[in-house]
Amino acid sequence: MPNVEEERIQGFLLGFVDFLYAVLFGVILQQVFTDVLLAEGLQRLEKLVRILLVVGVFYFLLGDWIQGRLLTLRNPYRSYRRFFVEVAIAFAGYGAAIEALRADISFVLYVTFVMSLGSYWSYSTLFEITDEQDRRELRTVMVVQPLTAFVGLSVWLLWYRFVGFPISLGGMIVLYIVGFLYDLSYELFAPSREGLAGGPGVPFLSRERVNNLRSMLRISS
Repeated sequence: MPNVEEERIQGFLLGFVDFLYAVLFGVILQQVFTDVLLAEGLQRLEKLVRILLVVGVFYFLLGDWIQGRLLTLRNPYRSYRRFFVEVAIAFAGYGAAIEALRADISFVLYVTFVMSLGSYWSYSTLFEITDEQDRRELRTVMVVQPLTAFVGLSVWLLWYRFVGFPISLGGMIVLYIVGFLYDLSYELFAPSREGLAGGPGVPFLSRERVNNLRSMLRISS
């Protein structure tokens, strides 16, 4: 029989993380209004770039949170390790959003923290796995996210060396393209489930198109 006390603790921990994300997202939205929309001295184009950067970071964090929550629901905590990693990821994500508000490429550095922590979270989940179908996705995260984090760290260093501050409209578009390619690579190598259980997926691409692309590239599903 299920342990009722364990289930209650599980629900409390999940609720705490969800509440933490809700608070951080609310603070981010409030700062968009005060620090960007209502700020004096910023041109309209500068405001647009900063808002779009925050939207991109917000989408990344939201997708990461949803995917992690779906995995946790299928593979409940057996210790507090993953819980504390999720709390750390939330604060690293908040740091990314704050730097994006300033149009500072340092937000990429915080994103690399999120990805590195996410890789460790996936590694920890493999030891607590309940649904074997998730094993491939977790292993994909352990490979894709550290590689992406390394690329992000390189971009951060090169950007400061050759581009500088703040991020321009062209730079923002490049970062959006990189983010799209990251989502696509994740989906190609870790095929999602059908329906809501599969998570948000790739923006602007249906799962059918992703599956067709996977077949063209001869990536096993």
